[in-house]
Amino acid sequence: MIFLFHPAARVEHLDHIRYYEQIRPGLGAQYLSDFEGTMGRVCEAPHRFRVTREPNIRILSFEKFPYSVILRDVTVAVELLSVPHDRQRQGTGWSGPNNRLERSRTASSLGQGEGR
Repeated sequence: MIFLFHPAARVEHLDHIRYYEQIRPGLGAQYLSDFEGTMGRVCEAPHRFRVTREPNIRILSFEKFPYSVILRDVTVAVELLSVPHDRQRQGTGWSGPNNRLERSRTASSLGQGEGR
């Protein structure tokens, strides 16, 4: 299965890469490798991760960096909704605003994302 970025998730993800590259050259590449490994596990079998919120919202933590992917599986792909730092989502399972999810439902974001 492929994954597609929600436009806001793509911005978040690219910001994380830039941030880590500014800290130390090569650290952004390590973050990217961790992200790709996480998304590889998701794309292999998205249903093996439990639904933490409806509709079909799943959360999976990175192995090394303190980030998670918040996603949902749709018919043709996994839609990546957010890539928050773990401190941003403590307590509720996801601190992202509901309007992001609502925009995602109403916007044609699947046609706007990038897959692998």
